[in-house]
Amino acid sequence: MKNLLILLGILLSSPFVVAQHLAINGNVAIADNSPEGTRVVVTKNGNKLDEQVLNKKGHFDLKLAFDADYKISFEKTGYITKIVSINTEVPEESIENNPDFPPVKLIINLLPSVEKIDLSIFDQPIAILTYQAELDDFTFDKSYSDKIKDRIAQTEQAVKKQLAARDAAAIEQERKFTELFNKGLAGSHRQLDPGSKYEARQQRGETKNCGSSGTSKTGRSPKECRTSKRTNLPTTARCGRQFIQPGRVPGG
Repeated sequence: MKNLLILLGILLSSPFVVAQHLAINGNVAIADNSPEGTRVVVTKNGNKLDEQVLNKKGHFDLKLAFDADYKISFEKTGYITKIVSINTEVPEESIENNPDFPPVKLIINLLPSVEKIDLSIFDQPIAILTYQAELDDFTFDKSYSDKIKDRIAQTEQAVKKQLAARDAAAIEQERKFTELFNKGLAGSHRQLDPGSKYEARQQRGETKNCGSSGTSKTGRSPKECRTSKRTNLPTTARCGRQFIQPGRVPGG
């Protein structure tokens, strides 16, 4: 029993049973949209290892084994893909002395893909994470970041400028459409009010070709009166309307 306990203690203290991975977590953010549906694709030594599809919170959590080269790709349809390169090669003695590395947090902002702008800068990683012996920890390659950050910033600024122009054009187009629609609606209301036209013509004496009894002063019958070509108003507006005026009765 004593020997079993000693063996168990050796196994628990062995670096081979300690978690042999680097924790990577973080969030994907998309301005004015949800990160839901974003794919986090993990490639290990050139081969696809894993893929996560994010929910609307955009949170991801990865565990990367040591002594490997990884590419983490953040992809969403209609958006610019961004890549982070992570090399987890660590000296064996460092792992034996302290295998617990603090988690690395990534915040990835995705922008919509646009045309007529060179996006080739995003074909390469936006950041490289490696182990630094001087710090005995993982850190981002500063020289690489310094070399690439200006071009990334310029490209993203150009993308945002084009998006702003596109949004402004869409707003202006919507404003013009609304204006035309309102004008057309007002015009259709005027066309659907023949009564006001009739009353105005009546006041000018232009509807006296029919008597109050429905017989024209020229002796035309109500049928002939209805077929008169002097106006395009409906039949009820030409002769029949006079029969329903208040205080008037046929033959009165």
